[in-house]
Amino acid sequence: MALSSATHHVLTDAAQWRHLMLREGLLPRALASEAASADATELTVRCEAPCCPEVAQYLSRLAQRLAFDENVLVVSGDIGTISSVGNGIPVDCLVFPTSAYLRNPHVGAAGCVHARAGSELDRHIADRLGARLPLPVGSTTLTPAFNADIHSLIHCIGPSGMAHNRELLLYTTYINALAAFEKDLTVQCAAIASISTGINQFPIEDAATVAISAVRDMIRSRQWTKVVAFVCVDAELQAALESAKATARITLFHGGYTYPDVITVVPPP
Repeated sequence: MALSSATHHVLTDAAQWRHLMLREGLLPRALASEAASADATELTVRCEAPCCPEVAQYLSRLAQRLAFDENVLVVSGDIGTISSVGNGIPVDCLVFPTSAYLRNPHVGAAGCVHARAGSELDRHIADRLGARLPLPVGSTTLTPAFNADIHSLIHCIGPSGMAHNRELLLYTTYINALAAFEKDLTVQCAAIASISTGINQFPIEDAATVAISAVRDMIRSRQWTKVVAFVCVDAELQAALESAKATARITLFHGGYTYPDVITVVPPP
């Protein structure tokens, strides 16, 4: 069906769509008078009707902000017992920091997950993964959850807080974990224990900023539908993550990806 002249005018009025994006925080003020220019890898929707690029950019960014608001949660809890988040969303994947040998340390988040999964996890690591160990910093490994009453576990090798490129390494770790979670089509909601802020002594506020920026960049680069819940064992960590999320929301579309060389090599499944 042919569009009316009024509808055609609305869909092709680039300045009006830029103004709308500016008003709703979807476009940095510095770019309000410029033509739409998404990041080279930024996801944009396709419009069936003739329209200016700003329409597709507006719809894409609106969907991405909604995903960031509703699918990225910061909750108080214990990775060793958590079973649901938000309004009763069942957790079916646990993401947690561990050592390069994936062994049960009997303490911390990894100790809680191993205790929850039971001895079969230890046997699986020894029998199936032993030849691959130790794993490099930044890498992740997905295993069954065995007796944990969920579907999958994602073991993460985070960096030391003393590493000179610690932010890049931590960002890479989170991106790899989120990519593994995304590719596992059997799971929809992941509970994530903070990576590297325990024995690795990564400063909590810096780690929170990196964690949220990794999720933000994943959402901006694909049609993200899964739920990510950062599980906090103490008030300091929860406050840092909530603050990082609030800041990231304000600057959601300001600038490119945090580390473009990392995010652009992780294609959507």
